[in-house]
Amino acid sequence: MRSARFPGKRFSFLRLGIFLAVVIIGGCATYIGINFQLENRKPTAEPWFGSYIDVTATPSYAFESQSSDSQGNVLLAFVVSRSSDDCAPTWGGAYSLAEANQALDLDRRIAQVQRSGRSAVISFGGQAGVELAQSCQTVGDLADAYSQVISRYNVSTIDVDIEGDSLADSESMLRRAQAIAQLQSASGTDTLNVWLTLPADQNGLTNDGVAAVQTFLDQGVAISGVNLMTMDFGVQSSDTAVAALVEDALSAGHSQLFRLFAANMTFHSSHQIWAMMGATVMIGQSDVAGESFTLADAGTISTFALTNGLGRLSMWSANRDFECEANYSDWGSVADFCSGVSQEAGGFASVLSYDFTGSADDQIDGAQQVTPQTPNATEDDPATSPYPIWSAEESYAVGSKVVWHRNVYIALWGPNDGHQPDEVTSGTSAAWRLVGPVLKGETPEPEPTVSAGTYAQWDTSTAYGAGDRVMFDGVAFQAKWWTQGDSPTVQNDSDTSPWRELTTQEIQELTDN
Repeated sequence: MRSARFPGKRFSFLRLGIFLAVVIIGGCATYIGINFQLENRKPTAEPWFGSYIDVTATPSYAFESQSSDSQGNVLLAFVVSRSSDDCAPTWGGAYSLAEANQALDLDRRIAQVQRSGRSAVISFGGQAGVELAQSCQTVGDLADAYSQVISRYNVSTIDVDIEGDSLADSESMLRRAQAIAQLQSASGTDTLNVWLTLPADQNGLTNDGVAAVQTFLDQGVAISGVNLMTMDFGVQSSDTAVAALVEDALSAGHSQLFRLFAANMTFHSSHQIWAMMGATVMIGQSDVAGESFTLADAGTISTFALTNGLGRLSMWSANRDFECEANYSDWGSVADFCSGVSQEAGGFASVLSYDFTGSADDQIDGAQQVTPQTPNATEDDPATSPYPIWSAEESYAVGSKVVWHRNVYIALWGPNDGHQPDEVTSGTSAAWRLVGPVLKGETPEPEPTVSAGTYAQWDTSTAYGAGDRVMFDGVAFQAKWWTQGDSPTVQNDSDTSPWRELTTQEIQELTDN
């Protein structure tokens, strides 16, 4: 049989066989070589755990004072816009960056986290509020808004939480990716770690979540990792344990990300994909009635994460890692300040963080550790101290702030007579709590005062109810319970005294109003 395409040439099955064999052997060798290289390019960073902290929630969570391994990394949430036509970054839409420093002492608290060798991660977006990428109308303005936050808090890792309406907004998604690519281009991809936090279900990332990752890859963003929000599955826990649903979501997400990166001509091994993944669980009672993530679920997920080499594990939130008080009306409804399950304080963080020893500031291919800019001096100077220097001769009310050895402390109980701030800084016997270092450039804050006539003078014959306020010797006091004839200065702020002195913050609020 002659070939019509090549006259005079006979078709040779032998040559075809040899050619196919060479192709197959070459292809296998190439695949084996690539696979060998990928399998040996395992991540160098240690997996890390981080609790989200709702910065603006009340009661305030003292994330700066936590020193256990379970609180090595904190994810501070959320930075958003104040309104749809305001590009300025705020905390929860309630505080500008400057206002958060004044009202929440946030700059100092973040500096304290970093000074203790821990990582502070700023989370942009979230479920509520107006996302910056939607309110900032140009890439340059958005990049500037991000930069204001990053530079103010001296952080090297950000968490971009995209959900709700902003997830399906392709225009703001593109602007967000371009702005972050611009920041990385200006500072270097090895100095800004970017984690994307996206919704997930049992099938992994949602379609919009997949599109979000693709947009960031298309714009050249060096993604440190993709964190799946593995929560609110809408499945009754009596039917299926939440841990099983989380495992399904992560396994499916792993396959999705493997394909996404490969399609972008960025080839990673299976190990590397797991290391570039995170999971955030909602501890205790979720937003869905009948769905609850238990401590047993936490143990299961911790084991699964460690076995597969998951790069990050997080929870929402440290504010909720407490058992609800006995008088809380409905443990079956989600709460911002407790989990809705029986537990010890910090129990979920303790289980989930087991063997997650890494830092959020470690890159997969290197490490970047932030060191805050704090003064080296230890001698206190009233001219450069934001609060009065502590004195053993003074009596301090609960909530009073002082400076001692270039650190700011807050009084936990009173009257606080003679207790040196750095004697005990933790535990139930502590008279003071360390807030953080005195920062460069600080000067004394003016002491707010209560104007004459704001409250009536205390009178020995008048009966006062809980919450009533009076003036005594120029100082404002508030009644803790019904009292008559008890002087505000007698055992002020002790357990037996019916009076407590107004805090500086309460007086400041009076002045502001």
